[in-house]
Amino acid sequence: MLNSLRFLSSSLRYPQAARFGFLVSGLAIERRRRRLAQFWDPHLEQSKACQRSWLESCKPDGRLAVLGAGRLFDVATEDLCKHFSEISLFDADPQCLRYWKREYKNLRSDAVFFNHISDITQVLEQRQSSLRTFLRRSPEWNQALEFLRSLAASADSPESEFLLHGEYDAILSINLLSQLPVYWQHIAEIELVRIFGKKHVAAREDEWLEALIPSARALINQHLRDLARSRAKSILLISDLRYEHYYRDQQGGDVIEQIDALYGVELTNHSQLQKLFPEFDSQLCAQWDWHIAPLGRVRNSIGEKHRVASIIFSAKR
Repeated sequence: MLNSLRFLSSSLRYPQAARFGFLVSGLAIERRRRRLAQFWDPHLEQSKACQRSWLESCKPDGRLAVLGAGRLFDVATEDLCKHFSEISLFDADPQCLRYWKREYKNLRSDAVFFNHISDITQVLEQRQSSLRTFLRRSPEWNQALEFLRSLAASADSPESEFLLHGEYDAILSINLLSQLPVYWQHIAEIELVRIFGKKHVAAREDEWLEALIPSARALINQHLRDLARSRAKSILLISDLRYEHYYRDQQGGDVIEQIDALYGVELTNHSQLQKLFPEFDSQLCAQWDWHIAPLGRVRNSIGEKHRVASIIFSAKR
């Protein structure tokens, strides 16, 4: 009941966050973290361990930006605030503010904290508006698919939200990169359903998801581009690489289906990283599995794991 009231309050105060699915996503993470702690804890601890290791190469007393801070479940706040004098937290879900303020009270630190609640891409509202306007003028399915494919180019022009707040000495992008296309997919589906109906959109899911690939990949490239442009001296990127759905077939054997979380962007490919981050040296620190939804615990028929990687980028200059 309390969560429902908070959701309603946040929806009224932050209507964009509600429209874009930020509020629902945040609550879902909160519930799963509580229900599946034994499965989530290894991932959360590994994420924090990577941050502690990364700090050894970071200059102390600088400015840090944490992108995708969320409810701080996977953020090593105590270690970070001992190392940096100024920490800016970024997330799209306004419900995170309650967790941030509570964490500040519990920390014994002289670090100064800044809160930023907004769509970090700065393009989702523009995309939604463009898609809605087009569909009202041209409510024809194949034209809608072509328009979705054309949106890729427009995602590369704006700067990400964190670049609008000055330069940071270090940046932590944590479990955010693969989520950017997820939010865009949610928005696109809502607009398609508004015009064509839920049954039509569901029956043609493969078609519109395929049309969405270029603009989804553009969001990933935008985030990586802006990390590379940030002028930070050190960057830690923690991200899903792929999703694994598993279930048991009629013979009782395990069947695994893998989905590329980054739409062809290979973070473990050193030559590709050199092209994306030409001014940085990169180091793949660790890879691990996040058992996000065990078989039978969330959905009876399907379980889900994420393959996660952490990468350190160190400026050459």
